[in-house]
Amino acid sequence: MNNFNWLYSLWMIVGPFVGAYIGAAISDKVWRRQKQWEMRRDAVVDVICAQDELERALLFLDKDTKTHFESCFTKFYRARFFAELIVGEELKESILEYFKEIGSIAKMIADGNSEYFANPETKNVLKQKSNAVIHSARKELNIKNK
Repeated sequence: MNNFNWLYSLWMIVGPFVGAYIGAAISDKVWRRQKQWEMRRDAVVDVICAQDELERALLFLDKDTKTHFESCFTKFYRARFFAELIVGEELKESILEYFKEIGSIAKMIADGNSEYFANPETKNVLKQKSNAVIHSARKELNIKNK
């Protein structure tokens, strides 16, 4: 019985410190996981917003100067680069496929084929690539698709 009293007394002294350490370790792990999710969320939101701006700029590429489109393209490229450091492979791949598609459309328009984007097939392919990015983004953030 004497050993039990000694052990109990020791636990009463050390126990709160052990509990605090375990609590801090768990809180730190949860905090780090939350921060990583927030970084993923921010990267995904930046890509989606830049994608939207880039598509709107593409609509007027043949009418405007190329400066606005190039600015949006650069913004999307930066968002894409940052996202690729953080997000999973599926989203990386869909962003890259979208990036290639919109780049080829822009090149055709810049080369003087201003009607290229008016082609329903071209718009359909870009829409599919755009939707793939959005679908992958929702999946990356664990948001249920409708």
